[in-house]
Amino acid sequence: MEVHRCRFVDYYPSTINCLALNTDCTILAVARANGHIELWTVDCDYYFEKALFGLSRASVETLSWAPNNRLFSAGSHGKITEWDIDTCLAKGHYDSYGGAVLSIVIDPEGTLLISGCEDGHCKMYSIETELDYMRSFDKVKGKVTVVCCIFNKNIAYAGSSEGRITKFDISTGQAIQRITLDSPGGRRCIVWDLAVLNDLTMVSGDSLGRIQFWDGQFGTLLQSSQTHEADITALATNIEKTVIYCSGVDTNIVELSLLKGTEENSSAKWTKTDQIRAHTHDVRALVYYKKTLLSGGVDTCLITYSCPGLSKVRWRRIPPFPHQSPLCLAKTARILLYQFSGGLRFWALGKTALSENPLTSIPSGTQLSLESNLCLLLEFSPKTVSSIVCSAITSNAEFVSYSDVQATKLFRAHSSGQFFSLSKISKHCLRKFGSSKLLFSTDGARLFSVSFYGEITVMSLTTLKAEHVFRKSSWTHISHLALSSAGKYMAVCDALNEVEIFELSTFKSRGKLPKTEAKICALEFRPNSSELVAVCTCNRVYIFSADELMLTLWSRANSERFPPDYLRKNQKTIGIKFCESLPQQIFVYDHCSFSRIDLNYSMEEFNTVSFGAQRHPTYEKRNKKRRKDEIIDPSFPAGALKTDASDATLGLPSTCHQLKTITRFQPLLFFDFIGPGEAVAVERPWLDVVATFPPPFLRSRFGT
Repeated sequence: MEVHRCRFVDYYPSTINCLALNTDCTILAVARANGHIELWTVDCDYYFEKALFGLSRASVETLSWAPNNRLFSAGSHGKITEWDIDTCLAKGHYDSYGGAVLSIVIDPEGTLLISGCEDGHCKMYSIETELDYMRSFDKVKGKVTVVCCIFNKNIAYAGSSEGRITKFDISTGQAIQRITLDSPGGRRCIVWDLAVLNDLTMVSGDSLGRIQFWDGQFGTLLQSSQTHEADITALATNIEKTVIYCSGVDTNIVELSLLKGTEENSSAKWTKTDQIRAHTHDVRALVYYKKTLLSGGVDTCLITYSCPGLSKVRWRRIPPFPHQSPLCLAKTARILLYQFSGGLRFWALGKTALSENPLTSIPSGTQLSLESNLCLLLEFSPKTVSSIVCSAITSNAEFVSYSDVQATKLFRAHSSGQFFSLSKISKHCLRKFGSSKLLFSTDGARLFSVSFYGEITVMSLTTLKAEHVFRKSSWTHISHLALSSAGKYMAVCDALNEVEIFELSTFKSRGKLPKTEAKICALEFRPNSSELVAVCTCNRVYIFSADELMLTLWSRANSERFPPDYLRKNQKTIGIKFCESLPQQIFVYDHCSFSRIDLNYSMEEFNTVSFGAQRHPTYEKRNKKRRKDEIIDPSFPAGALKTDASDATLGLPSTCHQLKTITRFQPLLFFDFIGPGEAVAVERPWLDVVATFPPPFLRSRFGT
């Protein structure tokens, strides 16, 4: 089997600026510096549900939830945005009337929003219907960097870039108290974050690495602790507000608890009780819920910790790579399409000069010489206000389509050797609205578009008109769309995790499939078959018959018998692939591994399974006995071909039977089969990603 190990895709994950949980702690919103907001389902073991695409190159600095899952964001562009998390579209962009917004907070009833702006004012808005400006608070010196409110006491606190904390009366907007932090040695002091405890004690974290406790009534300093070597940029408390977590530029996460002294009349003091250093770069955000602490920052990864026992229980790192692959493969034309936020790139894959069945005498892992090298055919950068949401290409690369939140574009491709160009098709039925998903039929005769409002439009590429539009009131969001290779069926999975089968000859519903307990994270039809494969967040694989609308015999006998080690994988499946020469095998992959499932065997007779490390590639210990072609080796050329003649994961004879999982290719962005004896694996080496980060904080270490 020839495997194209491609590393030319320069995917750059973006810094995490803010984390926010909704009011019932089921959805985690992650704001990134590129303007995107990610929504993660917490109950499904942190499953990436969907993304909200904001203005291009507009950083989101702060997030806040109101009741009924109303999400508000703001940032450096000076706009406050309300989001519809069902359609993934902005309900409206509103002027802050104060420039860039660094902090927003919403009252528990969801009627008021207070923002801190760079002009030194806190602004108050009514959000009962839309966002309506009400009043501006008294001006503070410098920029307002953080806002913290106690709405039942009618009090608001604002920290500024000039080292001051101002207390406001929310009803009047007047400043009733001002606190100036000391600046030893004349160093500039910036208040980065604030928190208020149950006894109205105010906690501040500043740019001098101090966490300070203030009397909420009189504004006097109760305690000051030098917990960090550099700026403290994030604070979090447990639900009872008896434990405080702080972190910042030095990457150290510190836990402080209120402990009473050993002497009889001694008062309780906040004491450092634990610490951990899991991030490699600045920590920008902390959030606590249900004995779990989450953190994110410049190293782009989301990390979870168990509390208490911050340093005693192993933390978990969630990679920052997309759960919807940004790559598409035109198998017949051997062209790989890479979608990034600002455009599209088209790559022609290389070829070897081998004859038929050439790999039987070549050792596994051999690097093959190329008859034609990998070639960048075209880089297309359209002028668009928002980022590109999705893209697709036909198997013969005749048609290409992409969409942002405003419109769907269609192009006809022209290729001859290394010449590749696109000509725009202006008049088509999808040009006036955006698409959240695009999918060409196998024969390249139809384009299926999923709108942000839950409608599926079937467009003929011959007439460029809509053949049919599927609409259902329950389709607030469509998470997955799959087409059978024969063009007979279409499978749709909605936000309620219900899968419905439609006949494309009559455009009528055939019925719904049995609902799985766990959320479906990947959906695909088997080639030349009416069987639909679904992989859930629990890593179980289910196979349904679209003809009978029920589980197949193999799935009824084996879906609940997967080995426990396989089900405990942390990574969620992002793709299901099939090889034409191996019709009874299913290949599923995630960012850290891919697995081969053989339907000729029963899981009850399970023989052997090979598991690799599930840790993040950066921290994976290097073994001296590792293969020379291990993925962390930076000398491996992009787009090179290697053989894997003895590996059962790629379908050739082996002693492994039902299931095998390997971690040779990682971090894995894309995997697919080009033909019966050829596959492509697109990797993004973590060391290349780290090289794009700014330098971390330089800490003095013993012996250096």
